[in-house]
Amino acid sequence: MKRKLFSIFMCLVLTASMCVTAFADEYDDQIAEIEQEEEELKAEMNAISDEIAAKESALISLEAEIEATNRKISETESLIKDLTEDIRRTEASISGQESDLGHRLRNMYKNGTVGFIDVILNSTDLTDFLTNMDLVQRIYENDAAVLQELEEKRTRLIEDKAALETAKAELEEAKESLAWQEAEAKETRDALQAKKDELQARVDELEAEAERLREEAYLASLASDYTNPDGGSGVLGWPTDSRYITGYFGYRQHPIWGYYHGHEGIDIGANTGDNIYAAEAGQVVISSWYGGYGYAVAIYHGDGMTTLYGHNSALNVYVGQIVQRGEVIAYAGSTGWSTGPHCHFEVQINGTPVDPLGYLEL
Repeated sequence: MKRKLFSIFMCLVLTASMCVTAFADEYDDQIAEIEQEEEELKAEMNAISDEIAAKESALISLEAEIEATNRKISETESLIKDLTEDIRRTEASISGQESDLGHRLRNMYKNGTVGFIDVILNSTDLTDFLTNMDLVQRIYENDAAVLQELEEKRTRLIEDKAALETAKAELEEAKESLAWQEAEAKETRDALQAKKDELQARVDELEAEAERLREEAYLASLASDYTNPDGGSGVLGWPTDSRYITGYFGYRQHPIWGYYHGHEGIDIGANTGDNIYAAEAGQVVISSWYGGYGYAVAIYHGDGMTTLYGHNSALNVYVGQIVQRGEVIAYAGSTGWSTGPHCHFEVQINGTPVDPLGYLEL
């Protein structure tokens, strides 16, 4: 009979061991898949980072080109301004020269032959007469030459100004093209950065999921490695001296966010600093800040059972510690997503929350 019972026990142990191994393999496979996806996403992010760096480098070059073009435009505008002033002065000189020449010509016209008679009468001899006539001719020819030179200078200045204005227009066009390239490069860079941020968010999600699976795998491994020091009674002790329940297990409205959701434990009223007790002997698997639970403790009791104690003001145990039923593990508080001091008490069987009232002492 004893041999038969021993055989049955060994079969159960082997079956449990095989199940744990199967679960472990399943966790390993899931974590491996997540890590593979992470690696692929990180490789894609690295490629995007290289593209962003290239765009940043291109933007630096474009900004330098735009700055250089602006300087050239400014210099060209200054030259055009100077040429415009030169043209104005030259035209003023032409106007003055034309006025002087016209005045002399009008006097010669009005005087008619009188001018010649004056030249003859004022001449002492033929040689003097010819000399005076030559002088009059030279004065006229000099006036005409000066006027022609001024006209040629004005023509050159106008041509130079037109060339500069053409060059300025080309520079303005080049600047517009560079500005368009800059805008396009910025748009591409921003799109790449948005894509990189999106990938990073996915990597963060995967890392969180991998961490959750590792934690579940760790808890599953405890089922085969850990034996309850007291053997376990199957009935849990109350985690507080108070038995005043302020929130029950099940579907309810969230006290902070207002939406309806499944409440995965019960809330027991307590004062800040009240003792929080281990509901059963076990091994501490969480003792830290735990998201919305605030400062929390989780204890694995074997046989797939875990209890969780949330919203504490302070913690009194460390991860890996073996605690006894009724041992003080924390002190009540209102940390995390909480509207007041209490103990959120949760019972999980193989990772699934169940109603703690079905396990607590009456």
